[in-house]
Amino acid sequence: MIIDPLELFIVIITGILGSSTIAYYFSRFPGLTLIFI
Repeated sequence: MIIDPLELFIVIITGILGSSTIAYYFSRFPGLTLIFI
């Protein structure tokens, strides 16, 4: 799976902002969220 640095950056930023956004990105990008966690 090719990881887009921009998408990963967005996941990290939103992850810092709140756990609700983590759940949102988990529904959209399960792979990226697993890597983030």
